[in-house]
Amino acid sequence: MVAILANLAALLRRSKKRRASGVAMEPTAVAFGRYLLLDRIDVGGMAEVWRARESRRGGPSRVVAIKRTLPLVQEDAELTTLFLAEGALAMQLHHPHIAEVVELNRVGQSLYMALEYVAGRDLAAVLKRCQQLRVCAPTSFACTVAAACAEGLAYAHAATDQAGRPLQVFHQDISPRNIMVGYSGEVKLIDFGIARVGGHAISDRKGKVGYMSPEQRKGGYVDKRSDIFALGVCFYELLAGERLFPQRSRGSSDSATASVPAPSLRNPAVPRPLDAVILKATAVDVEERYQCAGDFADALREAMGTCELPCSSAGVAETMQRLFAVEFATERERFQALQGQKEG
Repeated sequence: MVAILANLAALLRRSKKRRASGVAMEPTAVAFGRYLLLDRIDVGGMAEVWRARESRRGGPSRVVAIKRTLPLVQEDAELTTLFLAEGALAMQLHHPHIAEVVELNRVGQSLYMALEYVAGRDLAAVLKRCQQLRVCAPTSFACTVAAACAEGLAYAHAATDQAGRPLQVFHQDISPRNIMVGYSGEVKLIDFGIARVGGHAISDRKGKVGYMSPEQRKGGYVDKRSDIFALGVCFYELLAGERLFPQRSRGSSDSATASVPAPSLRNPAVPRPLDAVILKATAVDVEERYQCAGDFADALREAMGTCELPCSSAGVAETMQRLFAVEFATERERFQALQGQKEG
C-alpha cells in the first residue's frame, strides 16, 4: 500500500507541474445548440461522446454528456432510426444505477442525446489502473459496484412502458466499458444501444465477445440471464484482477467456461462465499444461473453481510479518489471553474 500511495503521489506531483507550466486545462469550447462542447470523452462506430456545459443565463452551468451521431449515421436512414430507438428506450429508464438520458434532440443534421454526466471513470479504466499498480480492487468495492449494477439491471429487466406493459429490456453489452463509477461513489450502467426489447434487437451491433454468455455468442435466444452472466464476468475480473476469457473468439467452444476458477484461487483475499456467487452467475446452463438480477444482488448483499464487508457509496468514492488521485484533482478543478461561470 505504501508503494501504491507513493506512485500516486508522484503522478500527482507531475500533473501539478504540467498545470503550473501553463498547459491548458480545457480546450476551446465548441458551440452546439444550447450546449458548449468542452472535450471529447469517447468515440464509437455510431456516435461520439462529449463532456459539455449547458448554456444558461443568470445561473450555474450544468455539466452533461452529449452523445451525438457521426456523419456516417446522419447519411444513413437505418442508423438514424437505430439511434432514435436507443434514445427513446433510454429515456424510459429512470434508476439510480442507470445513467439517465435527459434529452433527445437534433442540431442541424446531428442527432444527440444529453445524458447525466458522471465525473469518474469506467470500470475498464479501474481494472487497468489496478493492473498498473499490481493490485486487485478492494473486495468491498467490487461487491458494492456489482450489486449496484445488478440492481440497475433488475430494474431495466422489469421496466414497463407508460401503459404498464413490460418492455423486457435486455442490455446485451454489459462490460467494463459500460459501467461508470464516479469519484463521488455513484455507479451507473450506460449504453443500452444494442439492447433487445421484448426479445427483438433494436440494433444489429454486437457486444464484447469476452463478456458474452454462451447462448449469446452462439447467436441463440437471449434474455435477462445473459446480462447476469456478463455482469458475473465483470465481477470476477474485479475480484481476481485479470481477464476471465482473454482469448475468446466469436463462435468458439465454451468448454473452458464450465470450469471457471474460483476467484479466491487468483486472489486469496476473496472470501469463499463470494466464490459461490460468482460461479452461479457464470454458469454455462442458464437454468443454473440466478434467474433474475435481483436475486444476484440479494446474494451479493447476503455474502457481504456474512463476510462483514462494508457496502457504501462512501467506500466506493474513497477507492476511486485514491486510484485516480490525479484525475480526481483535475476533475474537481474543472467542475469548480464551471460552477463559477454564468452566462451573461
